[in-house]
Amino acid sequence: MSSAERDGMRGPGPVARLRRATSASRPGVRPLAVSALIGSTGSGAFLTGAALFFTRVVGLTAAQAGFALSLSTLVGLGTMMPVGRLSDRYGPIPTFMVLNLLRGIGYLSYLLVHGFGPFLIAASLLAVVDRAAPPVNQAVAGQVFAGVERTRALALIQSVRNIGYSLGVGLAGLAVAIGTPDALRALVAANGMSFLLTVPLQARLRRLVAPASGDAGRASARPRELRRTPWRTPSYVAIMASNTVLLLNMVVTSLLLPLWIVGETHTPRWTVAVCLGANMVITAIGQIGVAARVTRYAAAAKGLRWAGVLLLAGCVLMAVASRGTNTAVTVAVLLAGVAAVSLAEMVQTAASWTVTFGICGDEDQGASLAFFGLGMTAKDVLGPMLLLGLVLRAGIPGWLALGACFTVAGVVAEAASIRAGKSVRRPSDAEHEAAPAT
Repeated sequence: MSSAERDGMRGPGPVARLRRATSASRPGVRPLAVSALIGSTGSGAFLTGAALFFTRVVGLTAAQAGFALSLSTLVGLGTMMPVGRLSDRYGPIPTFMVLNLLRGIGYLSYLLVHGFGPFLIAASLLAVVDRAAPPVNQAVAGQVFAGVERTRALALIQSVRNIGYSLGVGLAGLAVAIGTPDALRALVAANGMSFLLTVPLQARLRRLVAPASGDAGRASARPRELRRTPWRTPSYVAIMASNTVLLLNMVVTSLLLPLWIVGETHTPRWTVAVCLGANMVITAIGQIGVAARVTRYAAAAKGLRWAGVLLLAGCVLMAVASRGTNTAVTVAVLLAGVAAVSLAEMVQTAASWTVTFGICGDEDQGASLAFFGLGMTAKDVLGPMLLLGLVLRAGIPGWLALGACFTVAGVVAEAASIRAGKSVRRPSDAEHEAAPAT
């Protein structure tokens, strides 16, 4: 690939960095990493066969399934902040345990529903806990780790999660190939059980941090009074909005690029698999190394700007690929574009961790992370409509306009992060920034 691979040639390789990160981190990283691996494996398997399950087992049309899932996503969008407040009030670890318990039950309930109405109810209730879980999971990491160690732990967990998704997709291939209702039900059951299996791991994590003090023991067992409202802080809103635009990179690789390759380039269909596989491999092995370079707040703010620039480069390369007539050259250009977008994804992900934790207060971390997490849900709601409805139809001008939007979003994200950081920087933050990013 690019810089991540060259860095690996100069120092420890990705496997060595993964092993070193696991052994050097606090004991709590292993329960979190194993939990992420189990949950993401189940999710990868479920997502692979979800469309077939909804249409062949639940009895929905494709339009009904899409409409119900869109409505449920909006329900989840509206409940993320209240759940984040509950996390602040009662602690992120017990909240995350309850969320995963409910997620497991929610996915298993899909096995009992049939028809549009029951499915809409089940999907909406599940969306409440499903959408709230990622920011609460980040708050758990914020309770267990601090500063550079927290970014490293999150990078390790993200890498493990990417591996889990890949394993789930691979394991689901047989069930999808069989295609029987029972085979599809097995995928749904496996996903539900995966979340239930993570609860004991999180209970162990709770025991590990319970006697701790300082950063690891910030969350009190008793309810706490909360103060700030992120919606009323303009710099927070600017960071969330601009980061939402940057998050569209995920829709680019998962939806826009495959359709662009098939419909607008002179390449065989297997190019889609090659490009998506390259994205998975790059992000799985490169996240830890990239995250090590944005552990300081100032570097992270600058990283958000560079993520926008890298996404611009990726968009230009994707657009140029449609003009190529030589298959080998076109595939090479597409892979270069994928590398740029993948690197941008890793930089944006790690930089957003550092920035959001840097401006979140200890007393309202769950609500603040849920606020910033709204961008992920908004990306899922608006991304397909914007990118497929506008960019894909516009062709090359659409790609160039998208790249320009990414660049502007990166600049805005950097400026807003610097402004927010100046107003909330604490002595402990300066100490964390002074730690070496190795």
